[in-house]
Amino acid sequence: MPLPPVTDVAKIEIEYTLDSVPMVNVLHAHQTGGWSLATLTALQGYIYTWASLELMPDLSAQLILTGITCTDIGVVAGAQFAASHSFPGGDAGDSLPANASLVMSWRTPYVGRSFRGRSYIPGIPAHTQINPQQVDPTEAAGLQTAGTDLLTVLAGHTIDLVVVSYFGSGIQRVTPIATPITRCVCNQQLDTQRKRLKQ
Repeated sequence: MPLPPVTDVAKIEIEYTLDSVPMVNVLHAHQTGGWSLATLTALQGYIYTWASLELMPDLSAQLILTGITCTDIGVVAGAQFAASHSFPGGDAGDSLPANASLVMSWRTPYVGRSFRGRSYIPGIPAHTQINPQQVDPTEAAGLQTAGTDLLTVLAGHTIDLVVVSYFGSGIQRVTPIATPITRCVCNQQLDTQRKRLKQ
């Protein structure tokens, strides 16, 4: 069963490869009035500029940003703009294994899984690991700053990153909710998305 539309929201897929393994981070953006091909194209540009200047410099050169796809999910069969890229991380060191990530935790004014999002960031440079569970504070702080800067960049274009919730108490919502993100938090703890999938 297809998921229902989310009014005025676009889905952003940031695509990478790490040693030829494909990976993707998914974000959602809200813009009052909805999305057209032109505004999706502009959104892709904002995300690419941010990723190339703020995100990728902190990550291993073994991680390659390969594409960004922006899709209007506010309507059925909405417009889509996809761009291919080949942008490596800025750290010459080897990456930690593909299942080791730092987590950008996207916070809203509310608590609960319907109101918080996570982006598992791959390509963490191995030399930043200080013990089996953690990286050094500088690496985590750099990613937190990158996430915070993305919120600021998009806000400058009257776009909000949002957490989209399709389900509540295990039941699909008739009308999904999209809650604006107010801050990004990234700590030193290494994590894996496999752990998240078991929760």
